[in-house]
Amino acid sequence: MVAGWTDLLGYAASGLTLATFVQRTMLPMRILAIGTNGCLIGYRALGRYMPEPDDSRGAPLPGVGRAALRSRARFVRGVVRCLDPWAGNDHAV
Repeated sequence: MVAGWTDLLGYAASGLTLATFVQRTMLPMRILAIGTNGCLIGYRALGRYMPEPDDSRGAPLPGVGRAALRSRARFVRGVVRCLDPWAGNDHAV
């Protein structure tokens, strides 16, 4: 049996979902979760699957994940900037 694009997106979504559960830090987990959401959206669009009743609640979640990822990245950059002794800023610890 030859796997089509729909099947490949489904397998990718399953693999990314499993990969999110083994992450030890938040940043990689959020990146994988955003990728999972993208694969699931593509899987459902290509497969023409009917959305489940609770999918309407999950529809805004990819946007929330991206906003949280941007916020976390800003935080990490700020911490690195504060801890860098060569940064030359007044916020160094």
